[in-house]
Order: sequence, then C-alpha cells, then structure tokens
Amino acid sequence: MVQHSGGFTLIEVLVSSTILAFAAAAVMSISRFSVQAYSSTFERTQAYFLVQEGLEIVRSIRDNQSLDHRSNNWAILLPNPSASSEVWRAVWDAQAGRWQLATGSEDIQLDPAVDLHFIRIIRFESVPNLPGLVGSDGTILPTGIAENIRRVTVEVEWAQAGTPASVRGSTLLSNWQPED
Repeated sequence: MVQHSGGFTLIEVLVSSTILAFAAAAVMSISRFSVQAYSSTFERTQAYFLVQEGLEIVRSIRDNQSLDHRSNNWAILLPNPSASSEVWRAVWDAQAGRWQLATGSEDIQLDPAVDLHFIRIIRFESVPNLPGLVGSDGTILPTGIAENIRRVTVEVEWAQAGTPASVRGSTLLSNWQPED
C-alpha cells in the first residue's frame, strides 16, 4: 500500500525551482539595464552642463574684457572667426581671477575616482547679416558679415560604453558696448 506524506514530490520541487530561477534572471537583467540607462543619462547630463558652462565662460570672457578695455573694438574681445578650423579651450587664470581662452581642446575629468573624460571644444564663427537687421544707428544693414555678432559653439565629446558620444550647444554673442 502506498502512503502519501504531506510533502512535495521531486517534480514539483524542480518545476518551482526552474520558475524561481527564470524570475531571478529576469530581475537581474532588468536591474542591469536600469543601471546602464542611469549611467548613460548621468553622463549625457554632465556633458550638457559642461556645454552650458562653456557658453557661460565665453560670455564672461567677453563681458570682462569688454569692461576692462572700455572699448567697442570687437576684434580684441574674441578670437578671429575667420580661422574656423581653430578650436579653443577655457583656462582659469587664478592670478587674474578670471577665465581666458587658449588654443586647443580641454580634457575634463569631473571625478578622479571614475575613468570618464570629457573633451570640450569651443569654436567661433562669423555670422551673416540677416535681411532687415538694423544697425546701432537705425539703418538697415547690407547683406554681408555681421561685424558685431559671433556664433559660439561648444561641443563636449566622451566615450559612452565604448561608443563615441557628443552634445553641442551654440549661441549668438554680440558686442554690447555702446559706440564711442
């Protein structure tokens, strides 16, 4: 005569173990994907902040130099945009207590504990006069190069999970100094 004890059979234990193993693997996979997505978003956010900081640094350089020179001579305020292939970087001058521009790109490592490097590049471009653009004297400017406007583009590059990634931002800066 066969007696039934109140326990589980070997088949029931194997089936339930297999179901638990699949569930644990799914949770681990979702967790790994979530961590990778967070890391990717975190890196991209840092890059956007570095782009915004670069644009603000260029504004600061323009404003400080313009105030120091008390001149509306745009040529001394920002680099010559005719050399469009030339790239610039921001350098903090501790002695003067302000930002300066130097040629070349900038290698930025925000956290020394993490091997993540960002490369920041600043470019300057001439801007054509738009039809109907009005000069400081109220006259409509002819089509050509706008003497008092520069396009500043800041690009930040980095390797995201071994794949090159970049973000870019640009703004138009004008010579806000009143004419002498």
